Amino acid sequence: MIRRGDGEGVRPMAGSGAVEARSAPVAEPAGVARLFLRQSGAAGSPLVLLHGLASSSRYWLPAAPALGRRHRLYIPDLLGFGRSPKPFAAGYTPAEHVSALEASLRVAAVAGPLALLGHSAGSLIALQYASARPEGVRGLVLMALPVIGCLPWGHRADGSAGRLHRFVAHTDRGARVATLAIRLAGPLGRRLAPRVQRDVPPDAARDALAVTAASYWRTLENVVYGMEAAALLDRIGAPTLLIHGEHDRTAPLEPVAALAATRPHLRLCVVPGAGHNPLISHERLVVEAIERFLDETA
Repeated sequence: MIRRGDGEGVRPMAGSGAVEARSAPVAEPAGVARLFLRQSGAAGSPLVLLHGLASSSRYWLPAAPALGRRHRLYIPDLLGFGRSPKPFAAGYTPAEHVSALEASLRVAAVAGPLALLGHSAGSLIALQYASARPEGVRGLVLMALPVIGCLPWGHRADGSAGRLHRFVAHTDRGARVATLAIRLAGPLGRRLAPRVQRDVPPDAARDALAVTAASYWRTLENVVYGMEAAALLDRIGAPTLLIHGEHDRTAPLEPVAALAATRPHLRLCVVPGAGHNPLISHERLVVEAIERFLDETA
């Protein structure tokens, strides 16, 4: 129901021809990482798909044929995830994620105002992009938007952090040790990941390990816990559709519904019976809602 309120080559995708994953031979600005970027779909208006934490661009591949019927899709691995660069010194702040995305879209020669579709943490990065580049965005679709009014992960009620969290997330040595542990667990983890994350595509679940401690935890703290979604939504003039699973336990529906109820420029689509991944569990319903919204903003 809808309420107002860095690689090259061609990668096959089941049932849809090919998805190009390439970086154009154009120099990006100094100091800005170029993301691994897949391209697919029709020669239509550009639609950028941004995945969430513990995932990659492969999260979108099952739905890409439907989403790409009338849109040219640009599907990056976000900074620090999948096959994109993972600079250890990066803070993985919203601004850094947006700068890397903008540079990569410029290299790919994305023309005209674009629409952004983000899932979970990716929806927050989409919000930040629209806030920083309002003239280049014609519409936003924010799926499973996290609106979290609590302390960053691993912090106590008084704001302090436990020893393990301080070591892993806030020291270079700790982040390097945790990254090494992730790599050593890789073969076993890749076999187990699809069993742990049963509600996402298996390849995307395996890519949960294609991170470093720095890229994961800094993005979690600076993006998921560090961004004020309400304040950004108030600053954005682009039409915005919020898609949320009725039973989302990772990013609860209630605060999102409260935002939509007090902001007439927002639309809320609640997917009955869905959890944190409504596009995966209810693909047809969600794609239809996205297409109707994008038609109206064209």
